[in-house]
Amino acid sequence: MADNSKLEDYILETKNISKEFPGVVALKDVSIEVKRGTVHALLGENGAGKSTLVKIISGVYSQTSGQIFVNGKEIEKITPKLAMDLKIAVIHQELNLVPQLTVAENVFVGREMTTKYGTIDYKEMHRQTEKLLDQFKINLNPKEKVSELSIADQQIVEIIKVLSLDTDIIIMDEPTDVLTDNEITQLFEIVHRLRETGTTIIYITHRLNELEQICDDFTILRDGQFIRSGKIKEYTQRDIVSLMVGHNVDNQFPYEKSIPGEEVLRLENCTREGVAENISFSIRKGEAVGFAGLVGAGRSELARCIFGADRFDQGNIYVDGKKVSIHSVRDAIKNGIYYTTENRKEDGLYLSAAVDFNMTISCIDDILSGKVIRKSMENSLTQDMKQKLAVKTPHMKALIKNLSGGNQQKVIFARALLTQPKIIILDEPTRGIDVGAKTEIYKIINTLKAEGNAVIVISSELPELMGICDRILVLHEGKLSGEFSKEDATEPKIMQCAFGISEVMENA
Repeated sequence: MADNSKLEDYILETKNISKEFPGVVALKDVSIEVKRGTVHALLGENGAGKSTLVKIISGVYSQTSGQIFVNGKEIEKITPKLAMDLKIAVIHQELNLVPQLTVAENVFVGREMTTKYGTIDYKEMHRQTEKLLDQFKINLNPKEKVSELSIADQQIVEIIKVLSLDTDIIIMDEPTDVLTDNEITQLFEIVHRLRETGTTIIYITHRLNELEQICDDFTILRDGQFIRSGKIKEYTQRDIVSLMVGHNVDNQFPYEKSIPGEEVLRLENCTREGVAENISFSIRKGEAVGFAGLVGAGRSELARCIFGADRFDQGNIYVDGKKVSIHSVRDAIKNGIYYTTENRKEDGLYLSAAVDFNMTISCIDDILSGKVIRKSMENSLTQDMKQKLAVKTPHMKALIKNLSGGNQQKVIFARALLTQPKIIILDEPTRGIDVGAKTEIYKIINTLKAEGNAVIVISSELPELMGICDRILVLHEGKLSGEFSKEDATEPKIMQCAFGISEVMENA
C-alpha cells in the first residue's frame, strides 16, 4: 500500500511497472510519482516507453507486473471504464472527433443529454459547452460543425470534451504539434488555469523549449526504463537531452560548413496572388537555406509553387542557369526539384502500405517492366537507402505506420533521393520526432549538402534554422522581408522581419 503521508502530495504513483509483449520488454521496473495539481512532463525518445506507460495508466493495457496507486489507493487492474471513474483522461495526438457533428455534439458524444421525453437535449448540450468555452476563454461556436474548424480548433474541442468529464488527471500527448505560436499560447493559458483549479497534467512533448514555460516536474524514460525525475527549473535543456539519449550532447545542431558551388536554383519576380509577391532569390549547390516566417507568411505555399503542386501567376524559375517551365509536379521532378510535405501522415505517406512501396513510389516508372515491378531493382534501391539513411525497420515489407516518426521521415527522404534531385525542399522535417531522431535528420542534411545538393528547410523553430542553415530568408505576408547569413542571424532580427517591422533586406 502507498505511504498515506503522500496522499496529499501524489495523485498518481507507479511502482516497478513492467510490460512484456511476445519477445519484447516494453517497460521494465518503471516507478514515477506525480504531484497533485502540477504539470508533469513525461519525456523520452520514440520507443522509450512513454506510450506504453500512458496506455497502462489509462487502462488500454494491463501491466505484466508492478503496482499503480491513484489518490494513495492501489488499483490492481485499470480498465478504460475504471480510468474514467478515476477521473483519468487522455488527449491523444490523433484527433478522435466526428466531423459531421457540431462542437457541442462532439463534446457530449456517447453521453448525450436528454429531455424528460427521452429526446436529445441539444439546447442543454449547447449551454454546457458554451459554459466550458467561456470558463477557459475560448472563442468557438458550440453549434459549428467540427469539419469547418481548423486542426488547432479541433484539438481545442478534444480538450473541452475531456474537461466536460470533470477529470483530475489529464494526459496530453504532443498537444502543440500542429499549433501556431498564438494557439500554443492559448493552450498554455488553458493548462495554467487547469493547474490553478487543482487538475494534474501529464504532458508529453518533443519540444523541449516548452518545458520551462509549462511544466513543474519531469520524468525521463529510455529504452523502457526509468532514468530520472526532477524539477524542471533545476535542469538545463542540455541536461535533459543528455539524459534522454544516454550520452552528453555537446551540440544539438551538428552543423557542417560547406563551400557552396554554382547556382542551382533562381527565382525572379515570382508571384502567386494571395500567396507570394515578387519573390526573387537564388541558392547554390551544397547550400542549406532556411525559410522563416509566421504561420500564413507563405513559406509552404511558395514551396508548393516551386514544386509545381501550385503555379505562379508570373515570374521565372531557373535551374542550373536555364529558364524552366514548371506546370506540374512531374515537371519539377524532371528538373531535379523535390518537395517533402510538412504533414507526412496525411499528405506524405501511404500509411497502410509497406516501407519499400513508400520509398519507391517516386521512381515507380524506373522499376517497372511493363506493369510488373522488377523486385531485384526495388530491393537494391531500398536496401541502399535503408543503409545510407540508417532507416530502422524490421524488414522492408513492414507497414510504414508502425515505424517511429523519425524513421518515417527518413523514408520520405529516401523517396526524394530516389528521384536524384538537385534541389530538395524539406517542410518542417523534424516536426513530431524526438531529439535523437532530429540529430540524425540534421546529419542527413549535412550529407545532402556535402554531396552537392541544394537544400531548402522550412521550419517554425528558429533555433533549428539558425543551427543548421547557411542562410535564412524571412517571409512576411508573401513577401521576402529579410535575409541573414548564419553568422548574422539572431532571433530578434528574424522575428522583426517576420512581423514585417523591417522590410530592408540584409544580404549575407
